Amino acid sequence: MDFKEIIVVDYFNNPINDIKNNPSKIDEYISKGIDIDVLKICPPGTVIGYPVGELRYSLSIYLPFFSHISFSLSPGEHAWVVEPKNNNRLFSYWMTRKIGFAESEDINYTVEERGAITSDEIQTFSQCFPEIRPNIDMSPIRKDAIARKEFKGEPVPRFTTPSHATSMQGSNNTLVLLTHNNEIKSGQVDIIAGRGQDSLSKPLTIVTNNDGYDEIDKGPYNGSTRSVTEGNLSPTDLSRIIASMKFDPDSYFSIDIIPEAGGAGPAVVLKSDQVRIVAKKDFKIQVGEGENASGIVIKSNGDIIILPSAQGIVKIGGEDATGAILASKTGINIAGKVTSAPIASTSGGLIGLEGTIGPFSGNGIFATKILVKID
Repeated sequence: MDFKEIIVVDYFNNPINDIKNNPSKIDEYISKGIDIDVLKICPPGTVIGYPVGELRYSLSIYLPFFSHISFSLSPGEHAWVVEPKNNNRLFSYWMTRKIGFAESEDINYTVEERGAITSDEIQTFSQCFPEIRPNIDMSPIRKDAIARKEFKGEPVPRFTTPSHATSMQGSNNTLVLLTHNNEIKSGQVDIIAGRGQDSLSKPLTIVTNNDGYDEIDKGPYNGSTRSVTEGNLSPTDLSRIIASMKFDPDSYFSIDIIPEAGGAGPAVVLKSDQVRIVAKKDFKIQVGEGENASGIVIKSNGDIIILPSAQGIVKIGGEDATGAILASKTGINIAGKVTSAPIASTSGGLIGLEGTIGPFSGNGIFATKILVKID
């Protein structure tokens, strides 16, 4: 196979619909060499582009190289492609976006042409979109391509993947990281959306480029100035899911409501501003096993059941709850109405003792598994 580079002109996530909904743009692509009958049978993720370093300026079709995995790619970016030998150029394959040097590389959108700037008159690489390809106007490719409506330009903190780790980044500040927690037997999976929220992890400088959206400043001609902690994982990240073999979530996220509970160990953490868990039938939380198990069950009929262990107590209001609840022995019916008579005192003024007085159900009984905080 031949390994080559292309300028991406457009991306088709649904070729049939894209052809149907953009007739004038498709006519333009046909006039530049695209075979519409071939494009109609192409899979999702197909791109069209110009080969770099060749004399021909007709568009070619490139199918996605990888099955079951899709990578981010936007019109105007450059991509690596492979072309089978003796190929008729109808079925070549794109592999991934081309990574740039410091003046161009951006996980949100990389402008490869910035790497060819040879003048120090440019104050910042992050504002310009050089037109240095002969016979190819890059501005309409970036702005008018069919896939352009899906692009959301924004500054995304750069992430440095440790040598031991595996990472997958999205174009809009999302990250999946397979790593460890700096110890043996501490493998950890992180899913993060929204890095760079504090003074240490945020980019040093944001600029508005000539296309009108913000991006990270890549610095002047001699290279960018970058914080060494930019993009690092932080407790301030907007949303995060952690599954770890050994992790202390209370310490990391400053959770101190019951300090003596917790510590380092196998942990799963879900952190965000708004957390929702939706169960269509029932929902269970269990801690411990057997007689030592406690939990909460939410049933499909609407009942919420709190179950302490055999030796446990439900404490409402705090760890130091000491107040016992006086209850009616017969309780309420299914409609939520009281079915027993009011609690009555004995002749000695005592309540909370089992027994009956006349027509009443008794003088109440104290719950043995629930304590409430009363001071």
